[in-house]
Amino acid sequence: MSVAEMNSIDSTIGFNENNLDFIKQSRREEGGVYKKYRFFYTVGLFKFLLEDDIKVENLHEHTINAMPYAPEWCSGVISVRGVIMPVVNMHAFLKTGIDASPKKNKLIILDHRNHSPIALMIDRLPEVMFKDDYVIEKSPDKSPSWLANIMKNKTVTVYEVDHSELLKKLRYTQI
Repeated sequence: MSVAEMNSIDSTIGFNENNLDFIKQSRREEGGVYKKYRFFYTVGLFKFLLEDDIKVENLHEHTINAMPYAPEWCSGVISVRGVIMPVVNMHAFLKTGIDASPKKNKLIILDHRNHSPIALMIDRLPEVMFKDDYVIEKSPDKSPSWLANIMKNKTVTVYEVDHSELLKKLRYTQI
């Protein structure tokens, strides 16, 4: 099964303005109780959940400036509204073996309350998932410290990430 096929059979909704009404209608269950929804982003075969309290901004058509002697995971730096931040090539960080091209990949800015803003190079922009549709499992003992839990339904696995831990790891990693 190809990645495209795997991504098309999940129970997610791509985020765009046309889907907002659908999200509002479908998050209400019978009895007026709302389903909890969250956003995730995709890197290769992996889907990573965003925390509720993290600020995310999608970037379009930004120039990535090369940075000499940068770690392998750093594709360069960008400037957004005068703030210079590194661009993390998530494929290099995760060692997926896929050569990520800035032209076909998407950029998001993560603005975490405990860290400086950072841009991530990902494959697909954040999408909506209904958390109630997933079963939460504890991550295996040998998992990275930034992997909190694994959420599964019949067809999709989403990894719950502690982005604070992930950003700490990036800060001290020279791959």
